[in-house]
Amino acid sequence: MKNKVQVTLRCLSDIWDEIGIGKDSRVGRLNSVCEHLTLLCDNMLTEEKGNLAKMKDTVQNCNRELDHLCMALNVPYYQVTAFAVDFNLYFLVTLFKLESD
Repeated sequence: MKNKVQVTLRCLSDIWDEIGIGKDSRVGRLNSVCEHLTLLCDNMLTEEKGNLAKMKDTVQNCNRELDHLCMALNVPYYQVTAFAVDFNLYFLVTLFKLESD
């Protein structure tokens, strides 16, 4: 990542040399680059936090629904707390719904 930023800044500097952009303008443009990167990181962090919250909510809802379905079908309760098995929760809930219909 650090290398990519360094290469990009060198390329920008070469372009700015070629078109004759002065030091003051370069500082402004570099500040603009930093602002864009900061916004990109902030937006991605916000998005990932939202995804995590949705995943936690989904797991909690599926566990509740699975608990009800297990009681209705009189099968042992199977609680899953790891987020990596979110798909398994959907599968179990779908399977038990089909069996209960």
